[in-house]
Amino acid sequence: MRIVLLGKPGSGKGTQAGRVREKFGYYHLSSGDVLRENISRGTDLGKKIEEHVRKGEIGPEKVITEAILQFMEKRGIEDELILDGFPRTLYQAEKLDEAYPPDLCLLLEISDRESVRRLSGRYICTDCGAPHRLKGGNQTARQCRECGGKLVQRKDDKPEAIETRLEVFREEVEPVISHYRKKNLLETLDGSLPPDEVYNNIRYSIMQIVGPN
Repeated sequence: MRIVLLGKPGSGKGTQAGRVREKFGYYHLSSGDVLRENISRGTDLGKKIEEHVRKGEIGPEKVITEAILQFMEKRGIEDELILDGFPRTLYQAEKLDEAYPPDLCLLLEISDRESVRRLSGRYICTDCGAPHRLKGGNQTARQCRECGGKLVQRKDDKPEAIETRLEVFREEVEPVISHYRKKNLLETLDGSLPPDEVYNNIRYSIMQIVGPN
């Protein structure tokens, strides 16, 4: 079973992929984690990717596609897998279809307004990386609930950056959504519901294919 999880920034993909991993034992493959690992290990691909990261760019889709597909092959995680953040372009979807065709694509649908609301209140700890959701006040002066470290807001979670990310989503990811819809693999779920309800709907969609778990 291979699942592709799609959605706008802030739709809860990472949170829900983590819950699927815990319940079904699937490998949660985050494209961001793969790229960061290549950079930290100093691989040839990592060096190419780092050049673009330093410029604030995502990087060439062919390089990123190669990195992720190689990661899957070397780790032997071709099955029982949930993909979070990949594919994000039609080219990547077609390459994934050739190597490891998905069985199901789940779209967590939220409005642009909801995306901005969620991400603009998201902060991370500079020490342990734990995520936090804050409202009002002097956000960056607050402390991490896990380790007491300082909380900061990522640059791409600021309102102006979120608008850019949403535009990229419309340009790059919506063709991927159409691609899987044409292949009858797409299921659209309401990502604005409470997290437990979203997860229950995801679980139901998976069980329709794999049976009770």
